[in-house]
Parts: sequence; structure tokens; C-alpha cells
Amino acid sequence: TGPTYHQKKFAFILFINNRLVNCQPLKRSISGVYLQHLPKSTHPFIFLMLKVNPKDLDVNIHPSKSEVRMYHEEQIINKIRQVLLLRLEQENVSRIIHTHVPPNPSIAA
Repeated sequence: TGPTYHQKKFAFILFINNRLVNCQPLKRSISGVYLQHLPKSTHPFIFLMLKVNPKDLDVNIHPSKSEVRMYHEEQIINKIRQVLLLRLEQENVSRIIHTHVPPNPSIAA
């Protein structure tokens, strides 16, 4: 979402290799990025799909296999943060209202 969108609760939906998973370090990192751009007490909706080499995933964090960790996690998270920050900084956060005032025929130029 852009920096002007918000909701009451942080929603983070993460798919890695087409599987719905949780990755708390990534979630915390993305939440931190949005804290810098959203008004207080507002939260983004994030839907993120990643393709990661299966050799670089550790799915043995939780018995349900829903919690994952990535090898080289810090580098991956930093790259995602950089892309997200760049994207948010490119967004136009000001709201511009365009108005049209018709010319007044009684005023001579």
C-alpha cells in the first residue's frame, strides 16, 4: 500500500514459493518501514509474494511448517526494505485539489 492508505491493524500476508507462511523478522522489518511513513495509530495492508531457492529456507521452525526462516535472511530483508523505502519515497503523499474557475465575462482584461 502507499503511504496514505491505512487500517486499524497491521495485515501482513506472505507467500514464499506459493505457500502461505509467516516470517516474523520480515514482518517486523516491514512494519518498521511503514512506521516512518504512516500517521500514528495507522497500519498498512501488505501482500508479498517471494520466490526463494528452497535450499535457502528453513521450514522447521514450527511443527505446522507455517513459520519460516531464510538463510541469508538479513540480506534478503535489507533488500526488501530498500525497495519498499524507495517506493514509498516516490509516492506523492500530498493531496492536490485541482479547481477550475470559469472566467468572469464582466471583467475586461
